[in-house]
Amino acid sequence: MHKTLIALATAAAFAGAGIALPSRAEAQAWWVIPAIVAAGVGTVVVATAVAARDDTRPYEPRGVVQVRPYGTQCYFERRQTPQGLRNVQVCF
Repeated sequence: MHKTLIALATAAAFAGAGIALPSRAEAQAWWVIPAIVAAGVGTVVVATAVAARDDTRPYEPRGVVQVRPYGTQCYFERRQTPQGLRNVQVCF
């Protein structure tokens, strides 16, 4: 137990000394180039994943889908509605 406490105290002393001692100032931003390269690689990976995505969903019509019995005849007629003149579909 005595050796463990001494080892922990020594490790804490070294850690405290490393934090307390000032380091030399450097004006070089060494991380900028790797960050730009990583961003470019990440963009290529994401773009490839999106482009290779399997989009096999069937066509889904948008809007109103109307199903009429066979032989129904319809035409559009311009009629007055509460909103004004509109094209209205008339079926018979």
